[in-house]
Amino acid sequence: MPSVPVAGISISDKLLHFIEFFVVMTWFGGLYDRSGQWLAALALALLGIAIELAQGLQVHRSFDLGDIAANLFGVLAALILVRSWWYRWPQRVEQRLTPPR
Repeated sequence: MPSVPVAGISISDKLLHFIEFFVVMTWFGGLYDRSGQWLAALALALLGIAIELAQGLQVHRSFDLGDIAANLFGVLAALILVRSWWYRWPQRVEQRLTPPR
């Protein structure tokens, strides 16, 4: 599937895979300490591979190495971001939104 229509806009299937895994890894990467970030990245990478393998077993779906690559690049890009600049970002957001006691 080369593109997916979303609200009248055609978006690349690979871009959607990248964005989905980037967002999820950014979220979980911000919640965990640095060792937990590696575990989250590994879990998401395995999930992305497992989803594609499962699709290959279905009649009306197909296995696509490009989707796996997009998933893995999304995880990797988010991992780089949360291990450098956005480390512990959810805690900083919560501290700013929570009034002092």
